[in-house]
Parts: sequence; C-alpha cells; structure tokens
Amino acid sequence: MKNKLGMGIFFIFAGAFLALGPQMIFPVCPVGEKIMKCFWTTKAEIGIGTLIIFGGILLLTASSEELRKGVSLMIAGTGFIGILIPATLIGGCMNPEMRCNTSTIPAIYIIAGIIVLAALINAVYLNKAAKRG
Repeated sequence: MKNKLGMGIFFIFAGAFLALGPQMIFPVCPVGEKIMKCFWTTKAEIGIGTLIIFGGILLLTASSEELRKGVSLMIAGTGFIGILIPATLIGGCMNPEMRCNTSTIPAIYIIAGIIVLAALINAVYLNKAAKRG
C-alpha cells in the first residue's frame, strides 16, 4: 500500500514538474520573430509530463501488482521519450550558450532520467513482490 501511494504521488508530481518546469521554472528564451526548436521541445514535454501524471493516477487506482508493474514500465518508456525529445527528436538551439542549452534541456534530462530510473526500480520491486505473494 505504501508503494502504491508513494510512487503514484511521486509520478504525479514528477510529471507536473516535467510538464511545467520548462514553461515556468527554467524557461527557454522568449519567442521572437522566429520560433526556435527549443520552443517546440518544451511544448512536447507538456504532453510527456501529462502522460506521466496519468500514469501516476493509474498507479494510485490500480489494484493488481501486475497492472502497476505494466504502468511503471509505460512511465519508464514515456520518460525515455522525454529524454529523446531534446536529445534527437526535436532538439534545441544551435548556439550552445542559449538558455535552452544551459538550463532547460539539462533540467529536462535530469527530471526525465529520475522518472525513468524510479519507474524501472518500481517495476523490479513490483515484479519481486508479485513472485513473493
């Protein structure tokens, strides 16, 4: 029960942080005449963060450990896509000194990496718990 509640709440907050962080806490440069790739990267992270929030809600409401393990693996995959968006799928600005390359993208890597790691650890824990029980 503690795992169900703790991990569910963790992923809800982590997903919200991934979705809103690039918008509010560590934003990219303001939009000027030309919209840069980093703008679209942060918009895509809103969708990724939202999916992780939904995964956290599913962890809170799911009754079986097998279902929670599957949701944890889905969250890990979604978090990995959150890493791929700035790394290869969309990217950031070409100038390495721009705000997106110095703060926004590294923050996305850290948050999404923690999400992936926590989700994989949770899936392994639930797998062992299912074998015990």
